[in-house]
Amino acid sequence: MKKHSYLVKILKSIYLNINHFLEKYLNKLNIIGNKNQKKPRSLINRLIITFLFIFFLGMSYLSIPNLYSKSKIKLEIENQISQRHDSTFLLSNNLNYRIFPVPHFEFLNSELFHMNDKIADLINLKVFISFNNFFSNKINVKNIILDGANFNVDNNNLNFFSKILKLPVNKNKFLIKNTNFFFKNLEKEILFINKILNYDLYYDLEKKLNILMGQGEIFNIPYQIDIENNNEEKKLYLKILSKIIKTSIENKFDYSKEPKIGFIKFTFNNKDIASNYELTNDTFKFSNNKNQDNYKFNGIIDFKPFYLSADFNLESINFENIFRENSFVLELLKSEILNNENINLDIGLMFNNSEQNDDLKNIDIKLKIEEGLIYLKGSKLNWINAVQIELLNSAIYIDQNNIGINGSLKIDISKIDDVYSYFQTGSKYRAEFSNLNLDFNYDFNKKQITFENIVIDQVSNQNVSKFFDEFNKQNKLIENKVNFKKLMNDFFKIYAG
Repeated sequence: MKKHSYLVKILKSIYLNINHFLEKYLNKLNIIGNKNQKKPRSLINRLIITFLFIFFLGMSYLSIPNLYSKSKIKLEIENQISQRHDSTFLLSNNLNYRIFPVPHFEFLNSELFHMNDKIADLINLKVFISFNNFFSNKINVKNIILDGANFNVDNNNLNFFSKILKLPVNKNKFLIKNTNFFFKNLEKEILFINKILNYDLYYDLEKKLNILMGQGEIFNIPYQIDIENNNEEKKLYLKILSKIIKTSIENKFDYSKEPKIGFIKFTFNNKDIASNYELTNDTFKFSNNKNQDNYKFNGIIDFKPFYLSADFNLESINFENIFRENSFVLELLKSEILNNENINLDIGLMFNNSEQNDDLKNIDIKLKIEEGLIYLKGSKLNWINAVQIELLNSAIYIDQNNIGINGSLKIDISKIDDVYSYFQTGSKYRAEFSNLNLDFNYDFNKKQITFENIVIDQVSNQNVSKFFDEFNKQNKLIENKVNFKKLMNDFFKIYAG
């Protein structure tokens, strides 16, 4: 450090001499100005020289950190940011000092540890420093920009991420850009990825709040996030907005006492669903406000082992939004996060009707996830108040990013004449029957459906079987009511003989 001290003394001497010169020189400029600018060209030249002196002085001062010992600077920065974030930053020896746009050190390929567990590879870490006193060996870390990183998130390190929103009072910012958060299960398998485009984490001195704001992408769906945490009152506010799927989540959480309580509101297509909840170390209970008559629900989640049991009674369902391309539901299924042996769900969803089709009533969906398999057994719906359709042994499958549903259908017809009237079937093709059983497979990607093992009133019909075999070979799409009507009338003709 002798070389550093010697050079610093030289620069400090230059700094003082130039400063003394500029004071005298600027005083002379004031005198010249009072003489009505008799020598304008000379004044301009002197101003240029003055500017160059100031520029040289500034650049010389800002360049002082280049003289610091890299090993000592690395250790000093490691200690400061590790203490600030209650973790261990192992910074790379590959570091550079940059003057522009603001003086900072840049570290390439560093690592982050929490409780002796590596949780992130930091591709590019920029540490901005205070330039109030570069003549001192000690530096003061200000803002931090993490531009590119891969975080591994699991049950063992969730505590680290919750502490991020409890930073002590300070004026500094932590920016995260172009970073991936890999959420993993107990077997270290990736459940889903949260891609962070831009997160801004800081403490608002005026509001006394820890704030996180930014944009990201999850399940290929872009979103905006806003979190405000009052560490003194132990209250947190969160809002997530995704315009592409017309959805927002708003959460108010009070963790000042046990059990912790909160209020959460989901908005989807301008429709709100709100819930109160209660959180302990072992369970999460939720239910809606009893004064809201258009929907009712309640449920409980046990954390160890994970088990969700819930019942929802809602007004209507929008099948188009659920099963359209790149919808949240399909992206969630593609992620295979639900195909996890440690996740068990038993959910009942009851809808009075469908938003797109008034013919569908009393839609009762039974969703069960057990040991990584997704079942819909027992789901029912009523069609035109004449037909009861029930799913038997039905399951959702994911095969190489393709999503499908297969199983057996039980169709009970109470008013066959209403069915024929709906399809405008000719009178000579209106054969009597009251029960239909069949196996089916629907591919959500190709939007194709196949039918097999058709049994009508407990009897197989060879002509009907051949008809559906031919339909399956043609890979036809049932895209609208016209296609569906034609298919059904062709079936009625074959069955009537």
